[in-house]
Amino acid sequence: MFLNLSVEDRHKLVNDNNLCPNCLRPGHLIKDCFFGPCQQCKQKHNSLLHKDSLNCVNTSSHNASSTSQLKSTVLHSSLNQTQNTPLPVLTRPVLLSTALIEVLDDNNKRHTARALLDNGSQHCFVSETFCKRIKYTKFLQSTVRISGVGQSVSHSNKLCDLIIHSKLNDFSTSVQCFVLPRITSFLPPVSIDVETIRIPNNIELADPTYYLPSEVDLLIGADLFWEILNDNKIRLKSGPYLQDTKLGWLISGPIYTNKMRCKQNIQCNFTQTIDLQLRQFWELEDSGPRENIFTCDERKCEEIFKNTTKREIDGRFSVRIPLKESADLLGDSYSVAYKRFLSLERKLERMPQYKRMYADFIREYRDLGHMTKINEYSDPHYFLPHHGVFRESSTTTKLRVVFDASCATTSDKSLNDLQFIGPRLQNDIFSILLRFRQYYWVASADVEKMFRQTLIHEDQRNLQLILWRESSSDPIDVYRLNTVTYGTASAPYLSMRCLQQVAQECDDEKISRIIKEDFYVDDLITGCDDPAELINICEKISQILRQYCYPLRKWTFNCDVTSTNSSKELAIGEHTQTKTLGLGWHNKNDLLHFTSELGKNCDNTQLTKRKMLS
Repeated sequence: MFLNLSVEDRHKLVNDNNLCPNCLRPGHLIKDCFFGPCQQCKQKHNSLLHKDSLNCVNTSSHNASSTSQLKSTVLHSSLNQTQNTPLPVLTRPVLLSTALIEVLDDNNKRHTARALLDNGSQHCFVSETFCKRIKYTKFLQSTVRISGVGQSVSHSNKLCDLIIHSKLNDFSTSVQCFVLPRITSFLPPVSIDVETIRIPNNIELADPTYYLPSEVDLLIGADLFWEILNDNKIRLKSGPYLQDTKLGWLISGPIYTNKMRCKQNIQCNFTQTIDLQLRQFWELEDSGPRENIFTCDERKCEEIFKNTTKREIDGRFSVRIPLKESADLLGDSYSVAYKRFLSLERKLERMPQYKRMYADFIREYRDLGHMTKINEYSDPHYFLPHHGVFRESSTTTKLRVVFDASCATTSDKSLNDLQFIGPRLQNDIFSILLRFRQYYWVASADVEKMFRQTLIHEDQRNLQLILWRESSSDPIDVYRLNTVTYGTASAPYLSMRCLQQVAQECDDEKISRIIKEDFYVDDLITGCDDPAELINICEKISQILRQYCYPLRKWTFNCDVTSTNSSKELAIGEHTQTKTLGLGWHNKNDLLHFTSELGKNCDNTQLTKRKMLS
């Protein structure tokens, strides 16, 4: 069909199908084509496109062979168009600059890392896998949003300072890296035939294994890239360049050889596919009811809860930590917990008031029986590092101690890695707030120390060990946490699931519905159009939850309950300005409010919605 066309129509077909005018194949430009020129005029186009002849292909046996190849190519092209599938993109391999370097760990021991040098990146990055492999722990906190090719976005919440050394000379420098789960896919994407690349004998490559697909541990960006470069550069006949650097010679660039032309993936990494982003967007916008469609892991987690949960004599729930893997996979956790405790202790010594609040919290934890001092423990066990979170707005506990169950052990496994997270059980906060506004009379309260009101089975408590002493002159004691612990992956699920179990076992249909629908984790927000009925509802909820050792506190109403026959169960306090699900609430005049940081010097004429939201 192609041979029967006029030369003009052949040109049009080649252009319409984005084919190379020289070899009539797709996937490259004419300037990159390796095939020979036209047999008639020696110009860079195919003989079948020569305008002075309609059929110069028959001038030689070589061109007859080209015709056979041409028919195959045109047939393949038409088939692809018929099936509406894209043509395979044939590209020559392009080498990116990689180097083998040495990185120091916490103990100044050297580890080999494979680095990608990229002056198109503004910063340096290191993979989380590599940090775990060298057991690096000196991280700083980060909240960086990273934008890449095609506006793809990823986030880094850790930052670290690394010292790197050349493997070939005495060059070393420090570099600040953002931590990412992964830098990029394997480089190069396919193995390179080294016989096609002739490197001079006196060249010592920074990465002698540049031709083998391997993982990238570190990315050196423009903040260090130019400091590493030296002046010398060599262009190889096969295409790529050799660049002298303080890490050795880098090899980078395209490889010009017919053998190496192949299908390969372009190195552009995206964090989410469009369909996933759209699905999450619609889920975010949807405020309608959702069905409880559990995943396989969520069903297993539910089965563990149903089959193992029991109630103690005092009515308290006792649950198991839902493990998806054996706790025997945990390595040594004491060393990291010990180092972090000493660091915490030094911080507390510098801040006496902070130390006093911290000690009071731990003392209360112990006095309530939520943790127990022990002299020995058995395997498997796990030590939880801990730190304090100060909350100025809290009306009860200003400082809360939280526990880090995500801290990796020597086996690279943490306690959180072994747990099922469980299905999402908390109610939709938007729906709770809407119901909160539909009633004339409303009330709010929260469950006192909700997580710690639920016991963990005794045979699993060795997975919740901590180190503590009030004075640096005392020996360090080991304590075992007896209850659901804030900071473990399954804690929110276990607490909410116990609350739902209370609702299921409640005989009063109305109270059961309120417990099931009007709680957001430990916060209760409910209401009624009759103040006397509201007080009655609150007293019933308080009594039922107390039977399961979930005491409600910080009761707040928008009506005067002193004139009613309310019992002391409600423990009404003076909270004229309180917080309700993160919103400020003036309970006397029943108004929701936000606290603004706008100062007196703010120019109100320039006040915009964007400024208010920020």
